[in-house]
Amino acid sequence: MQAISDGWGERVENNPTITFVFDTTPVDSYLAAVKVVLDDYVPMLELGLVDDVDKTLDEMIQKMYDSGLQTVKDEFTAQYEAWYATR
Repeated sequence: MQAISDGWGERVENNPTITFVFDTTPVDSYLAAVKVVLDDYVPMLELGLVDDVDKTLDEMIQKMYDSGLQTVKDEFTAQYEAWYATR
């Protein structure tokens, strides 16, 4: 056990993004809208209550984008890139 513990530092690579924190404040309303879509679709997908899984997934994804998913992704990317530029 000690040998494993001693060799851990040599084998482990720390996640360089561990200190990044996404501030959702600018996109909270979009995140809430996307969550509503997920809440509608995920249970029926998990329980196998749809006839065409691929069609339902495509529909869910489209509704997520219609609800502002791209805005959330863009905000995340902008914040991450600003954070990364300081490293």
